[in-house]
Amino acid sequence: MTAAEALAALRRTLTEITQLIPGSREAWDRNRVLQLAVMKLWIDAGNYAEAYRKAAGLAVGVEPWSGLVGYRGLLAHLLPEDLNPDRLWYDVNDAGAVLADIDDGTPP
Repeated sequence: MTAAEALAALRRTLTEITQLIPGSREAWDRNRVLQLAVMKLWIDAGNYAEAYRKAAGLAVGVEPWSGLVGYRGLLAHLLPEDLNPDRLWYDVNDAGAVLADIDDGTPP
């Protein structure tokens, strides 16, 4: 995967997350399937971020790539019941800001 392909996939994945944000926390809390789908998309975002970092020749620890990779690891290795529901709600609402950070720091 080239850097451009990984970046395009990352942008697409973050956009998909933003499209899934429910209108309220109550709607989020009631929809377990949506929560699991969003967790999977965040895992994908972390994988694409790492693929981009490697393909672009960036050092480990460079933001925002390292944050996405770290969050991927958290979501991938904890049981869903062990995750903080407040953090998940915050992060799903932060996907647009993450996408803006990536857009600001990379070529279109």
